[in-house]
Amino acid sequence: MSSRQRACALDAIRAQVACSRPGREAPRSPVAPDPGSSGADSGAAAPTPDITLTDLIAHWRDAVPDRPRRTVLEMARSARELKAFARARGLDPLQRPTLIAWRDHLAGERGLAPKTIGKKLALIGAALQLAVDDGRLPYNPAARIRIHRPHGAPRSRVPFTVDGLNALFASPVYRRGHRPRGGGGEAAYWLPLLGLFTGLRLEEAAQLRCRDLQVSDGIPYLLITADGHHTRLKTRSSERRIPLHAELLARGLLDYHRHVRAQGADWLFPHLRPDCTGRRGGNWGKWFGRYLRRQVGIDDRRQVFHSLRHGFRQACREAGIEEEMADALLGHAGRSTGRRYGDLYPLRPLAEAMARIRYPGVHLPPPWTVSGSDTAPFRSEQQRQAQEDSA
Repeated sequence: MSSRQRACALDAIRAQVACSRPGREAPRSPVAPDPGSSGADSGAAAPTPDITLTDLIAHWRDAVPDRPRRTVLEMARSARELKAFARARGLDPLQRPTLIAWRDHLAGERGLAPKTIGKKLALIGAALQLAVDDGRLPYNPAARIRIHRPHGAPRSRVPFTVDGLNALFASPVYRRGHRPRGGGGEAAYWLPLLGLFTGLRLEEAAQLRCRDLQVSDGIPYLLITADGHHTRLKTRSSERRIPLHAELLARGLLDYHRHVRAQGADWLFPHLRPDCTGRRGGNWGKWFGRYLRRQVGIDDRRQVFHSLRHGFRQACREAGIEEEMADALLGHAGRSTGRRYGDLYPLRPLAEAMARIRYPGVHLPPPWTVSGSDTAPFRSEQQRQAQEDSA
């Protein structure tokens, strides 16, 4: 028996075992190529009769063992949703009409944003395309399924209003010194202010280390970079330096920095706890959403942490900051090809631009002071490793 025959036999056995277990998806019949799909050609390989979506997702996962955990979890979640949708309606999840109906269900009944729907379909499509490439499917039923965005559809994220920001900065975290458990200690105070006055993405702010706050030519700034392991950036252009706004200095950011360094912390916000995918801002972002709704009174779910970044972009426009300069502050690639990966924009003109950022009508909170949540000493990464080695 050849290796190919053995692989097919194993696939058949796995499918039979799966069918014998309650709650597992049933085996499927061969897929008939859809006339409107790409890859439906006469030379396509015949599919394995008992192949299931579960098999194809496992094949995709095993093809690259070191895939990012977050991507693997998102793929598994999308596959579960698709299988549940198809099972409830007696449909085959590997048929193009089912995928189109799922798209419409996500947009209509669940009200998901077009970008989110596109991401789910792209994940499923990637697994199906790998199956096509490896001869397990004759065509990709998820190929070229369009995501419709209705004309005049509301934006998925909008900036905070002046009233909304004032409500946030008058909430218990800022006016009473409350530090809820999910808020990550002093991160509850600092992360919204950093988002407002730097335009940082949540994960960029959450993964800051103490060493990332630096001073050059008398200008304090944040170095946004990635080490490829503990810290990552969304794009190559995200690597940048962001001068600290005078309002952040007035709130006591440098004092806070000295405080956490004196306690031996490596992370600037050491009380943040990563989520299951390793993102230091994942759990905090969920807490912040709940805090906005329950404590601040902001009911518009389009207003989240990323809304602060939108507000910073808007403030750049109102301050007359040119597009290239704003892109350098926000970590956007921009239209210019002059700045390549690793090239950092000159710091002084960035600081001069930052000094022009204003939020008229916004009442900022009192300066930061040490709270009870940060009185316990922090262990550095070296201390943690030493303790683990001695255990």
